[in-house]
Amino acid sequence: MTEIRAYVDSDAEAVKWLIVELQAYEREYDPDRAEASAAFTEWYLSRLLDDVREGQGIFLVAEEDHVVRGYIVGHIDEDVENRMVYFRIADVVVSESHRGQGIGTMLMRTVEDFARAQGYKRLYIGVLAASRDVHRLYKELGYQDYVIVMKKEL
Repeated sequence: MTEIRAYVDSDAEAVKWLIVELQAYEREYDPDRAEASAAFTEWYLSRLLDDVREGQGIFLVAEEDHVVRGYIVGHIDEDVENRMVYFRIADVVVSESHRGQGIGTMLMRTVEDFARAQGYKRLYIGVLAASRDVHRLYKELGYQDYVIVMKKEL
């Protein structure tokens, strides 16, 4: 049985491993993504924790059989052009071995409930354009395409 609970410091090594998996997955679609060295994962985790602290956010892990199988991070962000504050999911990761078992959906729903309880009316999440499976999952969960960010190599 999967339990969703708050991140604690003793989860750090498991979360770092999930960051490695996330970077490897995203590098399939974007080879410019940073390689997940030990220094990178340490920095990335520190950055997530800072975002949660500064953005009144939430950092949850999905634990099964006393092993962290996934995590999600969300925090307050601002849409300056629309003059609104909203809740943003910064990261959601499920270990490769446990994808497709509903863990990501459980994490997403828990953060949605948290944001709703805090009074937020809108949630945002980003997805790489080529990551069609993830994009489809988000659409199945009720998310709609909103902004397209384009890039050009110089």
